[in-house]
Amino acid sequence: MKPQVNGRELRGADMKTVSLALLISLTVGVVLAQTPKPRAAGKPSPPVVEKAEWNSGWEAVLGITEADFRTLGIDAQSKEKAVQIFTYLAANRPNFRCEHYYKDEEELKRVHVFVESSSEGPQEFVGQLRSRLSAIHDVSLVYSDEDADIIVKALGFANENEITRQTTGYTTSVVVLRPCTFRSPSGYDKGEQTIRELAHHQLLTGPREEDVLSRVSSTLDVSALDDIRKQHATNLKLRN
Repeated sequence: MKPQVNGRELRGADMKTVSLALLISLTVGVVLAQTPKPRAAGKPSPPVVEKAEWNSGWEAVLGITEADFRTLGIDAQSKEKAVQIFTYLAANRPNFRCEHYYKDEEELKRVHVFVESSSEGPQEFVGQLRSRLSAIHDVSLVYSDEDADIIVKALGFANENEITRQTTGYTTSVVVLRPCTFRSPSGYDKGEQTIRELAHHQLLTGPREEDVLSRVSSTLDVSALDDIRKQHATNLKLRN
């Protein structure tokens, strides 16, 4: 029996046409089957973030040890984030400062002294002590804690015999204080407080007031005033 399509007998030419159509269909099917499907574009790898590392500055400035650095989880932060944390903590930590800051470098070449008298003793001794100290070439007298490098609080009085009431000598008590400032930028103690820190104390006696004055001024010159001079000299070197 000859092949038929829709009940019609196929002739030779028709057979060739059908065979060609079948061949084309099979070829296209094979080609389509062999063509690989395009792969979905993969997500790009995230950039490598450099982690924070502890260094001695954390402990020197903020008191955070290497163990604290890990316990607080700072080592899990990025290096950039750790710098932000360090900067914030350093800017907002309380500080206690006893060193007076001078914008003018020339002021660092002088020692600023506030001589304060005690209300319990005679004022003449304090007046003479001011004169002695102001005669020192690099001393400037000031009259407030805010302007002073040091505060000299003096009390001088004559010694008297209880029976005869005769003067037997002279005694003076000299206290040297440093004006300090406590500042807290934030927190419950936010604000600024001025505190006097004890630096030196001396009790001197002598046969006459003049002798005691000389000893007091010379002792201050080579002790308390020299400490300030060295501090100022260091600051001058740092600026220059």
